Amino acid sequence: MKAQHGQKKIREGLHKVIIDESQNGFPSILPVKMKYMWELSKEQPPRIAADCIASLSEREAVGLHGRVYGISDSSILDPIVR
Repeated sequence: MKAQHGQKKIREGLHKVIIDESQNGFPSILPVKMKYMWELSKEQPPRIAADCIASLSEREAVGLHGRVYGISDSSILDPIVR
């Protein structure tokens, strides 16, 4: 149950940051591989943010969340997908 709670917090946190960042276009925190998804649905930021998060692996989502919220010591500019 605790793992599910943590995963939910990660998803919610990423969703909020992506929506906030989307005010200026494609959110720079997202991997470039997701830019095509954003361009197809940019009129629906909440939906595309959820789709982008869903397309991340658990490892990618945890890594991105850690970098965005300063939990990880790696840079936000480091790619999450290698």
